[in-house]
Amino acid sequence: MRPDVLALMERRDAAAVSLGYVGYADGILAADGLQGDWLIGKLTDYLKIHLPATAKWAHEENIAMVDWFSRLHRMAMLMEPSAPMPLLETFACRMGLEPVLPRLSISMTDHFCFASQTDSRRIHLAISPIDSMYSWCTLFHEFGHACVYASLPQNDLPWLSPLVDEVIAVLFAHTALQLLCDDGLRSQGLSVLHTDYTRACVSGLFKLDLWRNRTDPERLYQNWYSQLGVQVEPEKWALDSFRSIDCMTVFAYPLGQALAESIPAGKTATGTGP
Repeated sequence: MRPDVLALMERRDAAAVSLGYVGYADGILAADGLQGDWLIGKLTDYLKIHLPATAKWAHEENIAMVDWFSRLHRMAMLMEPSAPMPLLETFACRMGLEPVLPRLSISMTDHFCFASQTDSRRIHLAISPIDSMYSWCTLFHEFGHACVYASLPQNDLPWLSPLVDEVIAVLFAHTALQLLCDDGLRSQGLSVLHTDYTRACVSGLFKLDLWRNRTDPERLYQNWYSQLGVQVEPEKWALDSFRSIDCMTVFAYPLGQALAESIPAGKTATGTGP
């Protein structure tokens, strides 16, 4: 897989250069109005705050990078699984988003959660069981995507910025924690989000570094991911989101969370308390 990913990077760079950019990373950042130095600074600030707790958890729990998501799922299990639709209905009512609900179709799946628009009127959510704060937060994250899709004409969806889409989804999950959870569950949910978004910070910084110097990706991967306190297999660098999502949008998660936490506690879309 290593040569395939490096070849993909070369093709992305060539496409960006043909459009007048220095390279792919510069083109992606420019498309979202971002500057590399500003982005690196924001990601570094997030790491300074949240990396110590994340590394402590990963070290104490003996986490391997390949097991990250399954272990994150078990980080804060719920006493009883929750049904997704009543949660969404309560949240939508609090946020004035009831018109979105009739457009949703929901199916249950075992291991993941995603939102997709199936046609001009229907939006599909595939939901894993809501049995942990990780899956709980993911439910509202994906509902954020659904609300974005519902707000746009279908012809506009291909032009939707992945950065904007993800930041809004992160805001939804954070807002749901503020509105629907008691202090204990809210604290657990925020710990889960900060832990995973710390990984996203490391992933984003690794990729920005890799686009500048791809001669030794294994060394870069080891240097960046060892900071998380996880067991690192350097040859696995090529699996780091190159095939599942665009490799430059991962930084949207910590940016969105930092934005969410800059909003005064207790504020909703209408400016009132919970």
